[in-house]
Amino acid sequence: MAKNEIDLSMHQYYEARATEYDDWYDRRGRYNHPATNAAWHAQVAELGREAARFGGMLARAPQMRVLDLACGTGKWTPYFVHGLQETGRLVAYDYSPAMLSETRARLEEDDPANLEKTLFVRGDAYQLPFPDSSFDLVFFGFWFSHVPTDRIYPFLSEVKRIMRPGGNLLIFDSALQSGRPKEEIAKRPLNDGSVHDVLKIRYSPQELEAILGRIFPKSSAGQTRDFFVIGQAGV
Repeated sequence: MAKNEIDLSMHQYYEARATEYDDWYDRRGRYNHPATNAAWHAQVAELGREAARFGGMLARAPQMRVLDLACGTGKWTPYFVHGLQETGRLVAYDYSPAMLSETRARLEEDDPANLEKTLFVRGDAYQLPFPDSSFDLVFFGFWFSHVPTDRIYPFLSEVKRIMRPGGNLLIFDSALQSGRPKEEIAKRPLNDGSVHDVLKIRYSPQELEAILGRIFPKSSAGQTRDFFVIGQAGV
């Protein structure tokens, strides 16, 4: 499948999926697997603790900036907004207007004051519309596995460009698991019956750390017991 075709398919998929995306996090509907739900929820909670730790870095200085790249429904965004001091700001960035609406609603429900600290921006993850050295912290969750292999290093170089010296990056994504393909064009169904082609590439912690290490001077990666890989990098 050509690059523009898979991009279009994924854009359409996530725009249509916005209101049902959190079913995956919550193990509702087609994502409900009773045999593994307890482990899943425990490991999602582990990601929450890591997000809280990352957001805690924002207390270092009053004017820190954070980018939630491909923010989706804003599952992790509150962890970063809560760490902001009065003059700190967060940019919630996504290609999908519907996803940005979900993030806005989540932040407003959590605390309407969150909106005063947040700028919502629609845009392409591969062409970030921000000046060099704009952000102290950058986060993306469950996005990196959708980046084609030939775009990985240009994408990460773009992320590095907009990070300030001393800045930090945090990544959550799906771990490479036995019995699951390393790379696939998955057929993803939605509740309306539509089916969409979605690129998915899974990484081990060792692979992710090595990839990050080619762009960033500091990199590390780990994994929850079963489901998720966590990558970190710094400039």
